[in-house]
Amino acid sequence: GGWLKIFFPLATSAATARVRRRTQAPLGLRMQGPSPVALQALRRRRPLALALVALAVGVVLLAGRAFTQPSTGPRLSGRAFEPARAPHSGDGGDEEMPQRTSAAETRPTSRHRLYGVGVLSSAVAAAAAALGGFASKASADEEQVAASLVLVDESGLLAPSTRTTLTSLLQRVERDTGLKLRVLCPKQGIQMRREEWKEYLRPISKSMGVDPNSLVIVAEQRAQLKTGRMLGLFTLNPGIKLQERYQYRLTNDLLVRESNTYGDPRYVDANGTDQAVQEVTRNLAAVLYGLQDDPIRRFAGPLDPEEVRAILEKHGA
Repeated sequence: GGWLKIFFPLATSAATARVRRRTQAPLGLRMQGPSPVALQALRRRRPLALALVALAVGVVLLAGRAFTQPSTGPRLSGRAFEPARAPHSGDGGDEEMPQRTSAAETRPTSRHRLYGVGVLSSAVAAAAAALGGFASKASADEEQVAASLVLVDESGLLAPSTRTTLTSLLQRVERDTGLKLRVLCPKQGIQMRREEWKEYLRPISKSMGVDPNSLVIVAEQRAQLKTGRMLGLFTLNPGIKLQERYQYRLTNDLLVRESNTYGDPRYVDANGTDQAVQEVTRNLAAVLYGLQDDPIRRFAGPLDPEEVRAILEKHGA
């Protein structure tokens, strides 16, 4: 019992401190608690973590009982267990007398103590390592968000300050929601050449971490070859799992209207490509937040600028 009171609180506090350190947001961004990415990683491994902790606690209890149990058996005398004998009496008989067990003899031997302490320390270390391991995995997921490319501008549509601002926004959306919103401004004219476009997309999609849960904003100034008429600036590509997850709520009507509103050549001519990309990105970021804030709301068109501002401020984005 005494060993449990000493070792178990120390191990628990150490493991808790380690979890808190590992689940802090990267890049110096402080959050109110572990992000959904970290929580999802921990939830996926919760059954195994609980099993390991339960096993460690069980070993601790057994070890504590083993090395604190008093020994009441016969003492070892010479090469064998021999009962103590009374002094030779005058009647010539040998009489066995019951053996008394002193207080010192009921204490565990030093070997038992060392064995018990070793088992206890190993069990506590295993529990702390299990908790720390899951925190490390959650932290790795967080670091991958920061390491992935979230914005690529190869045609110079955006100002440097805009690239910095949108990169921070896209990373924040992914950390908070687990959904990937990406912005790609490819080399001008490449979408018109299908085979070259396909070859270009393979490595860039991998470096940007695009998957079926992603929504990719492709921004490129294009014109019809025959007439020279300018086409819309944006192509919005939602992943299939994203559409399945928010079926009837993240609609094709929404994406078409977002593209037509902010990518219309007249809007782009009046406001510039930099402003157009900012507006569509902020609007779609607010929509992704809104999908999680309100589980029944259906988005059929672009949000009002005031609502976009309110949603992003609510989430610190």
